[in-house]
Amino acid sequence: MTQTRFGEIVQKFKQDKNRLPLSSCFMLELAKNNLFRYVKEGKVINPNYATMKAMAELYQCNKFLNITVAEMDKYISLTRFGYGRDKVVCDWCAIANGTAELFLHKLQIYCNTRFNPQEFSSFCIPKYFNYLITLDVRNDLAHQRAIEAEVRTFGVTNLKAQKVLRTFIQTIKAIEYIETRWCPFKYLIEIPFNRPYYYYDPYNVKHLQFAQKLLRQQGKITCNNCIQVLNSVPELRTATPSIFTNYLTYLHDIVTGKETETIPPEPSTFPMSYILLLFIIVLSICLYNQI
Repeated sequence: MTQTRFGEIVQKFKQDKNRLPLSSCFMLELAKNNLFRYVKEGKVINPNYATMKAMAELYQCNKFLNITVAEMDKYISLTRFGYGRDKVVCDWCAIANGTAELFLHKLQIYCNTRFNPQEFSSFCIPKYFNYLITLDVRNDLAHQRAIEAEVRTFGVTNLKAQKVLRTFIQTIKAIEYIETRWCPFKYLIEIPFNRPYYYYDPYNVKHLQFAQKLLRQQGKITCNNCIQVLNSVPELRTATPSIFTNYLTYLHDIVTGKETETIPPEPSTFPMSYILLLFIIVLSICLYNQI
């Protein structure tokens, strides 16, 4: 079978990622929690064929929102880390957060200026996003009210459209929830800044103060103003290219209409997470029998 362009991009991405050192973010989370949670959430924040395919499909099937490359570049920034697996995870988070915020912004404009129930019925949310929603364990009344309040800001009375918007907002909330559990910037106190590939020099107090100031003012570094500020400060940039460069070009080509291929399902493989889980179970049995 001839491999698609998307398949070639993902294969090259995996090869580049496997050459990088392990992520301290993963190691910290695994130490704090349990393997089951790591397997469930790790495959979301650790980019793979399924997650990258879902992101590409989101752009493919919602072209009526008229998203431009300039808008994508405004919302997505890959400039916060210099090297390592943390850069991969952080860049992926930037793509996910930037895309979510961009689509939310474009939906607000669409619903407030040219809403058409028939056209909006084609709005597509990839099936993989349903898995994201299940990871957000916040089901209290306050959380549900917050979602409903945000749905009302779109000013849409069509019930079917409200349902679609509600699902998309739940997806965004789930992404934000997962970010708060994994993002190293959320662990400014718990993680020692002693890794040389961080964008912010761990030995430069001004750099840490600058990052903290952005977080206090904007809540996260993927906001528009933060990206503009980061890109305007030379010492906060890196010469290390992101391994997502080809993937972002692919997304740009989808938006501009240069890329129209249909992405096939993921080739059948035995997940490494299952192998790791099996290894731990076997090791546990062996240790138990020795006691």
